[in-house]
Formats: sequence, C-alpha cells, structure tokens
Amino acid sequence: MKKCSCGFILVDNQTGHWLLVHPPGKDVWDFPKGWAAQGETHLSAAVRELREETGVILSAAEVSNAHDFGQHPFTEEKDMRLYLARVSLNPAEMFCMSMVTNPSGPDYPEVDEFRLVPPAEVNSMLSARKQAWLNQWVWSHIGLPA
Repeated sequence: MKKCSCGFILVDNQTGHWLLVHPPGKDVWDFPKGWAAQGETHLSAAVRELREETGVILSAAEVSNAHDFGQHPFTEEKDMRLYLARVSLNPAEMFCMSMVTNPSGPDYPEVDEFRLVPPAEVNSMLSARKQAWLNQWVWSHIGLPA
C-alpha cells in the first residue's frame, strides 16, 4: 500500500489568496502537508500537519466544511490527498512546531516562511510535479484562476 501525504489548501476569507509554506533549502513552495500515521485518517493527518507546520487550528465547522479533492497518485511511491478550507489567515501569526532532524548539525523547522498568494500565481511557486497534480485534481474542480 502506498504512503499518502495529506494536507490543506487554505484560502483566506478576505483576500481569496492561498497559503503556501516554504521548506528550508528548497526553491519551491508547498502546501502544509505530511504523512498520515498508521491508523490515522487522512483528514486527521491533514489537520495535525496544518497545526504542526503553521500553528493554524481549524474549528470543527471549518474541518467538516472542508472540500476533499480525494486521494490521487503523486509519484509511483506515494499518493496525495488535499482538502480545501476557507478561513481567516494572518501569516504574521504563524509558526512551525515540527522540526527536521539534521544528523550533521542542529535540527531546523520544517517550514521557514508563510505566504498568502493570489490563485493566479500559485502554480508558478510550486514544483512541476505539484503543478501537474493541481492542474489535474484541483483546478479542474474549482476552475482555473484568472
């Protein structure tokens, strides 16, 4: 069985901009997401990863109203499942609690920057593989940005 990376696309209620997170040392941005633990539902994993990587805690209503794009192949080894929620966001209040273990030096946060991005600019900040996944499974359901 493939591993599944679970996460959230968060859309700011006021601006309509999408939250992207930046992993240290990478040239591309991403969505807050991570692996589902054994016995953990995909939605629970997405909520946990969001909290760990951004400090954002969704209300029960925000979680139950989240749109599920479903589980789809991302690579031969893993699937990805993203949920979309519309919430009030302030990147200045975000923080990352999860650390990357660095055997050759000090551990460091999994995320080093948070940014709200207009939908039309999201694809340009993601990896080519993530862009293709988004084009097939997300934009096709909610409409391409202007």
